[in-house]
Amino acid sequence: MSERANPSSSPPSPEVVRSFRSQLTVGEDVVDPATWAGSVPQAQGIAPRVRVGRDRWFNLLWLLPIGFVVLIIAVATAQGLRTIAYREMVTYWTGYYHVGRQYRLPPHTVADTLAAIVMTESWFDHRGALVNRDGSRDIGLGGSSEYARDRLRQLAAAGVIDVTVPDDAYMNPWVSTRVVALWMSLMLDEASGDLDLAVRAYHRGIGNARDSAGAAYLATVGRRLSRFIRNHDAPVAWDYVWRKSRELERQAWPWMDDR
Repeated sequence: MSERANPSSSPPSPEVVRSFRSQLTVGEDVVDPATWAGSVPQAQGIAPRVRVGRDRWFNLLWLLPIGFVVLIIAVATAQGLRTIAYREMVTYWTGYYHVGRQYRLPPHTVADTLAAIVMTESWFDHRGALVNRDGSRDIGLGGSSEYARDRLRQLAAAGVIDVTVPDDAYMNPWVSTRVVALWMSLMLDEASGDLDLAVRAYHRGIGNARDSAGAAYLATVGRRLSRFIRNHDAPVAWDYVWRKSRELERQAWPWMDDR
């Protein structure tokens, strides 16, 4: 067998190197400033803006989150103002009917307790409604049951109380807070002036007031009375609502000054 000659190991000539280089193309992952995007000049985009007045422009991307925060604050403020108004209504009707006075109960204690009951029943939502298992409904700020509504109409017809309230009026906070004061007056009479027992009876009726459900209801009302109505360790926002409410009460109802 004959031996093959070894290939030449001499370097390529400059002409050969140039010929190969001329056949190379720019890779796709390399940006060529001379040909990128057709050599369109670089320009910066402008975010959507809103003009206010003649020459003031505001970035919409900033206004959207700011507007959302303002909306949340407005809703929270409206809720606080509504709470103040409803508590003032409770205080007014408590004084108007002298709830608990014949049993020598402090007016502010009774008013605060009724406010805690309203908070427990509806969380100060005048459109509150609860459908019970038997299909009956508890409606209004005070969560008035069908039995309570019927009973109040009977008492009004007999001249025992001074107002007749149709069912559709219970969504009116002025009316429903009046009903709360009237009903608590009746419960206090049935409980012989025992405020805790009257609170239980508000939820369970005097016949079942001492059962476990009545005890649980009294405990719930007591917690809300302490934290939210009397402002013990309440949230900051609620603390402001509480102080504003107390200031208005002292101005409008001088008989509340002994609290």
